[in-house]
Amino acid sequence: QNHCQGYQQRAVESQTKIRPDRNCVCSDLNPTGMDTFLTECVHHSLNAYLYSNAIWLCERLYASSAVEANAFLLATCYYRNSQEYRAYHVLKGATSPQSRYLLALCCHKLGKLPEAEEALTIHPGSLDTQVPGGAAGCYLLGVVCKESDRRSAAVKHFKQALILDPFMWCAYKELCLLGATEEAAGILEHPDVEELIQHYVPSESLAPP
Repeated sequence: QNHCQGYQQRAVESQTKIRPDRNCVCSDLNPTGMDTFLTECVHHSLNAYLYSNAIWLCERLYASSAVEANAFLLATCYYRNSQEYRAYHVLKGATSPQSRYLLALCCHKLGKLPEAEEALTIHPGSLDTQVPGGAAGCYLLGVVCKESDRRSAAVKHFKQALILDPFMWCAYKELCLLGATEEAAGILEHPDVEELIQHYVPSESLAPP
């Protein structure tokens, strides 16, 4: 433990001198600047798949500033390191859409289906205009409903996921597995979907041969 504390102190001291992979001296970092620097270090570790290192750094970032953005980042580190239970506890009570979506993912992994659905639910009077996570959130809601033996609700959410993202093949597959082949085929004829496809797919690709 003493060795770890000593390393932590030396790491903090070194962080005030130079950024990783950059020739940038940071000797005058204020607390806000240090938080920004630590956030960059966490993302650097995540991008390098060094999840244990990202966790170590982000735990210190969160201890320094326990705001929801840092809680979300710490939960992301835990989740990617297959520590869903820790991520779940960090995100309890979070309100931002991205935090609620990640919380729902954790709840699903942990078998807490009612809590997963609650995290993704838009309540009356809420300022939210769509399910947290957008198409991915709708897809997750569909999975939760399917695993709760609510076929009609699952079909509804999978269809909404496809309307928001017609390239979400996993939602299309789930509709087919639920025997909703006609609903799946009809999604591409939805006006919103046609508009989205025309926006992203060149017109010449849509022309008949």
